[in-house]
Amino acid sequence: MIAYLFFRFFDLIIQLLPWRGVYLLADFVYLILFRVLRYRVDLVRENFTKCFPEKDEAWVDQMTKTYYRYLADLFLESIKSLHEPIDRLLERFKPVGNEIFSDPDLIDRNIIIVGSHYGNWEFMTRCIPHMMPHEAAGVYRPLSNERIEKYMASLRSNEGMWLVPVQESKQAWTTDRGRPVAYGLLADQNPSNPRKSYWIEFLNRETGFTPGAEVYAKKFDYPVVSMFFERVGRGRYLVHFERFEMDPKETEFGEIMKRYAAKLEEWIQADPPYWLWSHRRWKHRRPKDYELMKGIR
Repeated sequence: MIAYLFFRFFDLIIQLLPWRGVYLLADFVYLILFRVLRYRVDLVRENFTKCFPEKDEAWVDQMTKTYYRYLADLFLESIKSLHEPIDRLLERFKPVGNEIFSDPDLIDRNIIIVGSHYGNWEFMTRCIPHMMPHEAAGVYRPLSNERIEKYMASLRSNEGMWLVPVQESKQAWTTDRGRPVAYGLLADQNPSNPRKSYWIEFLNRETGFTPGAEVYAKKFDYPVVSMFFERVGRGRYLVHFERFEMDPKETEFGEIMKRYAAKLEEWIQADPPYWLWSHRRWKHRRPKDYELMKGIR
């Protein structure tokens, strides 16, 4: 209860502040996270060092500082975005390529949209229903605090997003909603089960990916669309949509995830600080006796 009340108090402050005030507060939060608490700084530095072995220590220092400034922005602007009038929020989160959803070979079909924790994915929950003719569904992991989760879910869904908790998603893939559904997944989550993962060389490290997007795309023959966020300023993003795979059943198992990982790596290498580097992305290792995709097919 205390955590919920504290969150609602902080949420109210962010709600009342203008965007300029939000970023002044974000500058202070950056100092607390990076200078005072040193929140996972060693982990972030380790991740930059191992993923970019060709870079020197000065580069790692600069990327780490830039990342924490972005992390503070991300935290506060995500809360602010849940209360912003949708017309103003859409001025900050603009689509590129979303006309593909109206193409004859996509408009009448359920599809899967694969995204990542790069840029601000929180803006998506309110904006994406306005970017396509499909019903937007977000498959996600609920917060552990039930009160905060219920409150956040009400805000995230107030523009029409159908929120699907991952533990309830099995039936959601074939639910008749009266119109085609676009199921959105952030496919760069750290997998909870190393034996049910797709393992690949990613950012110079052996990395496990949760293969759910590919599993369901192939099972139901849903076309796959990629979605990547580009940060163009504080609180301003472009969201890029592209056809990714129109015939998933015709692909070799693992091909979709391999191509997705390669595309995500391109985005990260082009502008490194804006991925979620403080996440414990590599806490699991591939089991030594593990065979590729064993237990998933």
